[in-house]
Formats: sequence, C-alpha cells, structure tokens
Amino acid sequence: GEAYELAWRRGGRYLWLLVLCYVYACLPLLVIEAAVLLGANAFAHSGATAPTALFFLAPLVFLLYLGAVVYTILMGLRLSLAFPACVAEGLTASAAIKRSFQLTRGAKGRIFLVILVIYAALYVGILVVEVAVGIVAAVGFLAASVAGLHPAAPWSYIGLGLLGLFAFAAMILFISLTYAAVTTALAVLYHDQRLRKDGPGPATPQAG
Repeated sequence: GEAYELAWRRGGRYLWLLVLCYVYACLPLLVIEAAVLLGANAFAHSGATAPTALFFLAPLVFLLYLGAVVYTILMGLRLSLAFPACVAEGLTASAAIKRSFQLTRGAKGRIFLVILVIYAALYVGILVVEVAVGIVAAVGFLAASVAGLHPAAPWSYIGLGLLGLFAFAAMILFISLTYAAVTTALAVLYHDQRLRKDGPGPATPQAG
C-alpha cells in the first residue's frame, strides 16, 4: 500500500523517467527501423527493380541494427539503477539518470550477470512446468484413448478454454515473477553500489 501511494504521488516523475530511459536506450534502434521503413516504402512506390546497391545495403543495415542492439543493452545497464535512485533519493528524472550513470560505473558486468542469472532461473523454472504439464496432458490423453473416452464437442471446447486460461495465468505469473525478481535485485544492487561509491552514509532521504 505504501509503495502504491508513493507511485501515485509521484506518477508523473516516474512516467517521465520511463520515457527518458526508453529514449536514451532505444533511440538508435528507432532511427534505424524508421529509416528502413521509409526506405522500403519509397522503394515500393517507385516501381523500380531491386538495384545492386540494395544487395550490399542489406548487410550494412543488419550490422547497424546489431550495433544498435548492443548499444541498447549497454545503455540499459547504465540506466538500470535510475528507478531505485529516483525512489530512494527522491531525485528528478534527469538527476536519477545521472545518478545511475555514476553508480553503474565499473559495475555493468556484475549487473548484467545478476539479471542474466535471474532470467535463466525463471526460464528453467517455466520450462520444467511446461514439461510437467505436457507429461500430465499426454498421460491423460493416452488414458482417455485406452478407455475409449471421446468427449463431446461442448466438453472439448471447455477443455480447450481451460487450457487457454491456464496458459494465460502461467504467462502472467512468469511476467510477475520476472518483474519482481529483477526490480528487487536492482534495488539491492543500488544500495550495494551506493555503499561502494558513497561510503556508509545514508542516501539523501526523500520527503515523507
């Protein structure tokens, strides 16, 4: 409840921080994608056949896109502590970004490894659940086939609907676990980096 109260009270600041982080991290990707779409649209309306230059241009665009992805990952790591800094220290969006740049200096590899381990553990967990569900479903289908059970159309539709609901619930659970794990880890990393950079003194307390 306290977390939601704080989020609503400073919702504009957090939304602006989210927009700034997205622009900082994804601007090269957006520029490349926009250029490709505009170029493809202009080429489609020109009615010309594929020139030889296009054959050499495609690998260049791919390399630029790959470089933009690498930039997005690196910038995402630099921005990873902006939200914890904004919340814990009551900073503005731009100040939180500068603070994140300062705190992540020399720690981006460690932050990347922590996030990678979290995603790997969650994916292994969801994979185990999918395999278990698949085995149970296969055994149930085999048992029904051996017993000669053939559910009527309404019951089969109900079963498919329940299966769809289960898949949707599993997806929501996976997203929730991922978000909770990553945000908690980043909060811990923020406090650890603050201790490393600033010493044992407390962070600037926020109002309220």
